[in-house]
Amino acid sequence: IPPDAFVVLFVGSGFERKGLMFLIRALGVLKDRADIRLVVVGKGKQGAYLKEAGRLGVSGRVTFAGPVKDAIEFYHAADIFALPSIYEPFSNSCLEAMASGLPVVTTRANGASEIITDGVNGAVIADPSDVASLACKIALFFDAQTRRNAGEAAMAEAGKHTMEKNVTEFLKVIEDTAKDNSKLMS
Repeated sequence: IPPDAFVVLFVGSGFERKGLMFLIRALGVLKDRADIRLVVVGKGKQGAYLKEAGRLGVSGRVTFAGPVKDAIEFYHAADIFALPSIYEPFSNSCLEAMASGLPVVTTRANGASEIITDGVNGAVIADPSDVASLACKIALFFDAQTRRNAGEAAMAEAGKHTMEKNVTEFLKVIEDTAKDNSKLMS
């Protein structure tokens, strides 16, 4: 991958559910931008995705890195993160990308979309199969200053969702539920 490439990162296993085919098709829409690359980190069968990339004329722009223990180096090497999920309760990889300072492009079907403000710290599309919209949202971040501003906003938002805060809020829900149950039992 050339050092000046615009790198879109996808991290996840279960490629079909996470919308990798839609992302490859969006790459096909954006192929006039000669420097765009897609890096795929995760476990899954690559055959159909490589075939589609070849059909669209972008096979040389898609790199499958396979599964890794820690994707931090990939987050740091990317320009944006994209996960056009068909269904996703809340993608940890989106939060990891945001914490790494990457704008995130995802779908309404991903619970992580609730912490993404469209055009501020990333972008959200309604339908993962709407490849034209996905391509347009990716293209929003071709501009370096827009990407930098969105990355800073993404990092700030991710800082509000720490593991410690999650545990504290979860324990509070358990405590509140226990109090409510004890009132019902009395």
